[in-house]
Order: sequence, then C-alpha cells, then structure tokens
Amino acid sequence: FILPTVAKVPNVMLRTEYVRLLAERLHLDEEAVLAELKKVKPRSLPQTSTLPARPRRTTGPSSEELLAALVLERPARWDAIQREPFLEQMGDRRLLAVIGESRQAGQPDPTPAQVISRVADDEAGPQVSELVQVAQSMSDPEEAFRGCVRRLRADARKRQLDQLRGQIQTAQQGGREQDVRRLLTEYQQVVKGG
Repeated sequence: FILPTVAKVPNVMLRTEYVRLLAERLHLDEEAVLAELKKVKPRSLPQTSTLPARPRRTTGPSSEELLAALVLERPARWDAIQREPFLEQMGDRRLLAVIGESRQAGQPDPTPAQVISRVADDEAGPQVSELVQVAQSMSDPEEAFRGCVRRLRADARKRQLDQLRGQIQTAQQGGREQDVRRLLTEYQQVVKGG
C-alpha cells in the first residue's frame, strides 16, 4: 500500500530513506523492499485534483525557506532561533515545528524523511526535497544561517515599526493622546533595541 507513494518521491536520497524506515518499521529486509519498490508504478494524482501546480522558481529561496533548509540540514540550529519573535510571523512554520518539537522532547533529530511523514501533506515531499538541495548547495552554511537570521530579524523589526506607525496615526486621528504617548514610547524602544 505504501510503496506507490514512496515510488513517486522524486529525490532518490529521500526515497532510499523511506525504504530504510519502512523496512525497519515492518521488520523486513531492506533489499526486499527495494526490489518490490522497483515493481511498483508511482501513484499519480487524479485528474480532477484541486491542488494548485507548484510554480517554477525563478529566484533564489526566500529567507524563510533558507532558514528552514538550514535547520532541516542541521536540526541543532533550532536551538539558536527557538525564541526568536520572527518565527511567529513566518508564513509556513510546519517543518520547523516538527524539528522544534523533536528537539524539545529530547528525541533524536528527525531525518528529512521523518519530517515529511510528520507533516503529512502532498506538498511536504517536494518541498523538503527542494530544501535539502538548497542546504547542500551552500558553500558556508553557518554564515548563510547567521545572515538569514539577521534578515528575518530586520524584516520583523520593520513590520513591527510599520504597525506601530499605523497605530500612532490612528490614535492621533482619534484624539487619543495617552495612546499616542504610549505608542511613541514603544516605537522608540523598538528603534533603540534594533
């Protein structure tokens, strides 16, 4: 039942990892599972699928994607960012959440295949495969990680300042001077802190 799904995983390394995990979990010989996998045709999505086609990437990965790729490659990096406020503002935190939950529970770091299986949606496999390739293409992953964290902090700070400017403007228009003073103080603290 599982082999047709495994067969459609495009990344050979991830497919091999799935076979290893499957053989281990079912107490089967890994070579036997590989032999059976070669006989199976990959499952394809039905023609009436409402899943949108994954757009072709024309630019490099975003800072959020790069962060996910680098944490996926070395889950210990999660420890450095787990309390960062920008995590709450990220669009897709599913992969990082899986790694964070494993690290906080003191479990062994999850492999990319385990992350895919825990996220459990049709997009996870191709997404993780792409992120693994991104991480492997980095000449200096540690510097890339530090730069990525700096960019995400700066973006989060900019969003916070923009939000405060809007709140100040609304309070001024409403004639709420006490709110204006409080928001200006908060704005100055954010400016000084960054």
